[in-house]
Amino acid sequence: ALAMRGDSPSRSAAAAATVNDPELGWRYRANMPTPWATMGVVAVGSKIYCVGGSFISGSNPDSLTYIYEPATDTWTTGPSIPTKRVRLAAAVMVCPVQAMPAAEEPRAAWHRPADMNTNLLDFDLDGLAAYCEQLGEKRFRATQLFRWIHQRGASDFDQMSDLAKSLREKLKARAHITALPVLTEHVSADGTVKWLFDVGGGNAVESVFIPEDDRGTLCVSSQAGCAVGCRFCSTGHQGFSRNLSTGEILAQLWYAEHALRKRLGTGGERVISNVVMMGMGEPLQNYTALVPALRVMLDDHGYGLSRRRVTVSTSGVVPMIDRLSQ
Repeated sequence: ALAMRGDSPSRSAAAAATVNDPELGWRYRANMPTPWATMGVVAVGSKIYCVGGSFISGSNPDSLTYIYEPATDTWTTGPSIPTKRVRLAAAVMVCPVQAMPAAEEPRAAWHRPADMNTNLLDFDLDGLAAYCEQLGEKRFRATQLFRWIHQRGASDFDQMSDLAKSLREKLKARAHITALPVLTEHVSADGTVKWLFDVGGGNAVESVFIPEDDRGTLCVSSQAGCAVGCRFCSTGHQGFSRNLSTGEILAQLWYAEHALRKRLGTGGERVISNVVMMGMGEPLQNYTALVPALRVMLDDHGYGLSRRRVTVSTSGVVPMIDRLSQ
């Protein structure tokens, strides 16, 4: 573990850190969101900043920062820690790499209480089954609901005629199926369609449908902005705002697929055959939200896409490439 703010750093075989901050008056042990080759940990105010950069640039220790929010138990990414408040040089050391076991691979968040107003696009099938279990329903009901959402594009629970009325009433009181608001839509002469979706807080993300003779490809965003900062990339120049949730990633596919079916009059036949995670953001820096979204894309009860037709693009986050391959 790394003990910062006056304590001496010590090596650890686990990618974890203990932070002791006299300003906060507490100690907190936090698991890293990714295996790190170089990392440092500091606490500033109410946030824990975990700094690592060797797997991106090899030399710049603050090229990427993971920020832990104890109040919400969430991780976000950002460009760099506020170096005016802390001494960065004292916070960086080489630490052994340890990948998270497969059993701990992220699932869509399903542990939220069933009485919250939940967007069902946030769930993969296992997550939706767990959510339905909280409502006193069996797994086959989750499968039916999953098909209505992703295969048929239904957002009105009353349309789901094979669901028990009692379940529909529970869902109407507790959940919703809501796409991202569309800010703009541009259609080119060759049939390419570009949507700009509002994700709140003054942020927007783009999705692009590219039609070809033998396929229809949707380019999907994973983050609002990007912390990597590739010089050739327009998104990188915007800076990083936040990670998208699983539901926000899937909402791009959900909206595009069912809007295109209506526009092209396909009679319910699938329009999008390929998905490329090559929109805004670095997908592997949003791994926890990405993996459940990929599961929905590949699930036969969801979009039923072939593994060879779903591509995750990366700037080169090597530890997470290895983890995804497993």
